[in-house]
Amino acid sequence: MKALSGTILSLSLLIAPLTWAAKPHSVDYAKVTRVTPIYKVVEHRRPVQNCWNERVRETSPRRGYQASADTRAVGTLVGGIVGGSIGHAVGRGDDNKRIGTVVGAVMGAAIGNELAHTAHAQQVRYRNVERCEVQQQVKKRRVIEGYDVTYRYHGQQYHTRTRNHPGKRIKVALTVRPLEH
Repeated sequence: MKALSGTILSLSLLIAPLTWAAKPHSVDYAKVTRVTPIYKVVEHRRPVQNCWNERVRETSPRRGYQASADTRAVGTLVGGIVGGSIGHAVGRGDDNKRIGTVVGAVMGAAIGNELAHTAHAQQVRYRNVERCEVQQQVKKRRVIEGYDVTYRYHGQQYHTRTRNHPGKRIKVALTVRPLEH
């Protein structure tokens, strides 16, 4: 029986420090002296579609179109006169002016004839076309990430960071441990 009680006593001496260490810390409150919010910038992106109407010019060949003889004649005549005038103005000396007038008139007549034909050979239409593009709308805002907290406990000043605002006082854990000699 003595052996059994000695064993129980020995075991209780071994277990006692372990159970004491497993106990929760003592809790007290300290006075908060300063709270500074910590901010971070958060971006929120959202696709936004912008659309508008745009007037578009379209040309297409007229089917079976042939310029009339009058239209071609007018184009040839006007082109010849304009070309001859330009050729005459560019030439230097009497011989060059005559040659420039003839060459300018021939070239102008050919260009005028072609313009008279193609100007009416194309059908031109305008129509509205809707155009759209997607852009990212970015909104930035500051959000509180946490708080830098300064507090006093028994005349000592301490700092910590918390997720929530602590209020006028903050809970602190007290740990008691024996000091060896």
